[in-house]
Amino acid sequence: MKAVKAVKAIVIDDAPDIRIYVRALLEKWGYETEDASEGLEGISRIRESDIRIVVCDWVMPGMSGPDLCRAVREADLGHYVYVILLTGRSDKADLLEGLNAGADDFLSKPFDSQVLHARLRVAERLLSLEQ
Repeated sequence: MKAVKAVKAIVIDDAPDIRIYVRALLEKWGYETEDASEGLEGISRIRESDIRIVVCDWVMPGMSGPDLCRAVREADLGHYVYVILLTGRSDKADLLEGLNAGADDFLSKPFDSQVLHARLRVAERLLSLEQ
């Protein structure tokens, strides 16, 4: 039986506790993970690696989550990258701004880990269509 290659994901958040927690969840669910403490570092890693899923905070120094979404969509990566914005924002206007910037999904903090897991499975289904 052929082993399934783990999907590569990155957690981008300026809060170390959130990065550690989300990364631990992703690893428990079988993802190969990286992390970054801010958007510029995150977009650099996305360009250098085969990262397919991004879980990103909205408010960070240097580059916001929506700015990172735009940068991902403008980059010529050769594959699709699914972006989930994880944020304390919950207004309809924020949701629209995030989605219009290129986010695929939006999850308000505090978040339920089961909901994040379900949304990651949606991401995997979408990414498998590309393959």
